[in-house]
Amino acid sequence: MDIYFPSDGRGKISSIEKLAIDIESAVSKTILVVEDEHRVRRVTIRDLESLNYKTIEAGNAAMATSIIESGVDIDLIFSDILMPGNMDGRMLGDWVREHYPKIKIVLTSGYRHSEEGEKKPLREKDLEAFLIVNKPYSLDLLAERIRAAFGDA
Repeated sequence: MDIYFPSDGRGKISSIEKLAIDIESAVSKTILVVEDEHRVRRVTIRDLESLNYKTIEAGNAAMATSIIESGVDIDLIFSDILMPGNMDGRMLGDWVREHYPKIKIVLTSGYRHSEEGEKKPLREKDLEAFLIVNKPYSLDLLAERIRAAFGDA
């Protein structure tokens, strides 16, 4: 289906045209949401689906690696950093980069651990290797970071 919008007369893409392009781009992309907290995972999936992304869910990194290895088409991993098990979100991101480099990665967390083991707010400079969405985040920020990961920002 093609949707045509009138030009703004200046040769630039109007905000309505950009929205149509963003929606079309999102519809073809699948995001694997990796989050151990069921309620947070459900809200994240709802938000991503409201942005027209297809979603798959995993409760931990081990489930995520199984899904990825099954051959399901995944365009992006959106993973919490702190999760139970042998692999956290950062390790999952490293594993994906090594074995599936075409899959984009965005991590999220409200905390980071200091050397003393206490929880402190996560700072982006602490995990420069990945795009980060600090919790709590707005739908606009989530959309911005996902588009940035896909190179659509």
